[in-house]
Amino acid sequence: SDAPVIAQHGPEEVAVCEVSLLEIFVSKDCSFKNSTGQVLKEVIKDGAGSWCNNPSDEGLAVLRVEKISTAEGRCLFPEPGASPMEMSVNVGDGEVCDALECAVLEMRPHETALVTCTDPSFLVGAPLGEKPVPKSSEYTLRVTLLDFNPGPDAPSFDEEDRLTFALRR
Repeated sequence: SDAPVIAQHGPEEVAVCEVSLLEIFVSKDCSFKNSTGQVLKEVIKDGAGSWCNNPSDEGLAVLRVEKISTAEGRCLFPEPGASPMEMSVNVGDGEVCDALECAVLEMRPHETALVTCTDPSFLVGAPLGEKPVPKSSEYTLRVTLLDFNPGPDAPSFDEEDRLTFALRR
């Protein structure tokens, strides 16, 4: 029978249920090519400043990588008994894995995020280095942007400075 529960017990048996929304997590596709879903960033602790207050290409970012794990729960970083890694990186210079390169451009100071990637090649580089990455449907990194210095304002460069900037990359 498709009759609602209230019809079976009468109106005096009505239950009231209150639902409260405690948190909203904002997710963003941070992939190199937008909307491919290869790298997704979910904010779990909001950062300071406006939505456009984030590192730019060639800026310096200070990151803390707390954990990297597979969808199955296997911890890839840090090693048992080791601490999270703090690192200063020049954004866009390939000093860290592509998953971090993609996410840091969309982060604000003091923001903590879960960065999920589906391609194991996006984990090659710091902090995992060149060690083999086990096969998984996805990988999750917990990262905090501690601080940053913005990069140069490349659009305001004269032609010679733009060429020098591009060749340095």
